Amino acid sequence: MADRDALTQFAPYVVDVMNEADLTPRRLGAPGEKNDYVDLAWSPDGRWLAYSNDEGYIAADADKDFVEAWRGSCSAAPVWSVSIRLAACIDSADDALRMLDANSGVTLAAIPVAGWLYPRDYAWSPAEDRLAFVRDIEGSQLSTLSILESDGEEHAVPMAALKYLRFQWSLDGRWLAFEGKDDDGESAWVVDTRQPALPPQPVGASNGQMTWGRGSLILRHGKVLSAVDASRSPIETTVISDALYGFWISRDGSVLAYATPKGLTFASLSAGRITMLSTAPIGDAAEVLIAGQNALVISQQHPKYARHVTTHGGPVSYFGSSGERMDESALSPDGRRALLALANETRSRLLRVDFESMSSHTVFESKNGIGALQWVAPQRYSFEVGAALYLGFASNKAPILLHGPYSNLRDLGQVKWQPKERDR
Repeated sequence: MADRDALTQFAPYVVDVMNEADLTPRRLGAPGEKNDYVDLAWSPDGRWLAYSNDEGYIAADADKDFVEAWRGSCSAAPVWSVSIRLAACIDSADDALRMLDANSGVTLAAIPVAGWLYPRDYAWSPAEDRLAFVRDIEGSQLSTLSILESDGEEHAVPMAALKYLRFQWSLDGRWLAFEGKDDDGESAWVVDTRQPALPPQPVGASNGQMTWGRGSLILRHGKVLSAVDASRSPIETTVISDALYGFWISRDGSVLAYATPKGLTFASLSAGRITMLSTAPIGDAAEVLIAGQNALVISQQHPKYARHVTTHGGPVSYFGSSGERMDESALSPDGRRALLALANETRSRLLRVDFESMSSHTVFESKNGIGALQWVAPQRYSFEVGAALYLGFASNKAPILLHGPYSNLRDLGQVKWQPKERDR
C-alpha cells in the first residue's frame, strides 16, 4: 500500500485516521458518542487497527476503509500472532486469557488466570502460533510460566514458582528465557519450547537484565556480562566482561555494545558466536542506539549530548552546539540517519543527521519543545510540537503540518503509524 495512515488519539475521546496522500483526517466511532478510546494498536501487517471504548475493544479493517470488523471484551489491546490468524487479550471481567480468531474476534480458547495480567505477561512466539504467558498462583506473589498452543492446549513449564517472573522469546522462536526470584536470589533459565515437558536449564544468576541476540542470550549479573548458547548440550556460557557498566543490542540482534572502563566495545552475534569488532573511547554511555554499522551514543551527564561512532571503529563525532541540551533522539530503521531534538533556554530545534555524508541540518525550529520523534520509514519521520503533528523527510524538503495545533490540548495523546510491511 503506497499511502499509510497515521492514527492519533486526542485527549482522550476521539480517534482520527489520516491518509498521507491528501492529509485529510477521518474520525472513527459513532458521532456524539463518548468513545473514550485508549490503547491503540496495529497488527504487525498493518491490516487491523484495535482501539477501545467503554464496551471493549474494536477491531477495524484498514483494507475496508476502517470498517468495524468485531468487538471483544478485552481489557488491554490485543496482540497478534506472526501469521495474523490469531490474537490474544486479557478479559478482566472473567479473569481469562482469550485466544481469538483475528478475522472475526470469535473466542477460540479461554484460559482462566488468577489475578491481573499486564501485556508484558503474555507474548506470541516470533516464529510460531504459540503464546507464552505468566500464570499467577492465587493468594501468593509467586508465578509460573505456560505455553498455549494455537489449538488452545496449555503446556505448563515444569518449574518452581518464582517471584517477579519475566520472560523473553528467542529471535527464532524456539527458546524461552525466563528469570525471577526464589530463596537463592534472582536467577535465569531457558526452556526448549519444542520439548516443553523437559525441565528448564539454569543459566546463572541474574539481576533483571537479559536480552536475546542472534543465537545467544545476553545476561547481566552485577558487573558480569555473559552470553549463553542454549543450543549446545550442555549449555555453554561465555563471560564477555567482568567490569560492566551497561549493555545494548541492535534491533535485529546482530550487534552487542557494552561499556567498561576501557570504553564502549562492539561485538557481532551470530549462531552463538561472539566476534569483537571495535572499542571506542567513550566512557559515559547512558544509551546506545544501533542499526546497521552506525551507533548513536547518548551521554550520561547533564545536559545530555549525542555522539556517533561506527561499530567497526573510526572517529567519534559530536552533535549540537555549546549551551544546548539533547531532549530526545531517534535512529532511522536502516541506521543511516538520526534525529536529535536539541534545546537551549530560548528555542528548540530538530537536527537531522546523515551518517553517510556526516552532515547535519536543522530542519525545524520552535519556541516550544520538540518531541515524540518517530521514524515512519527510512525516508520519513514524524514529530510533535505542542499539540501539532508534523511529517518530515530525509531530503531537504521542509516538514509539513499533518494535524493541529489544538489550543485546548497539551499533548496529542497517541500517534501510531501503520506498519509499512504488508505480508498477506
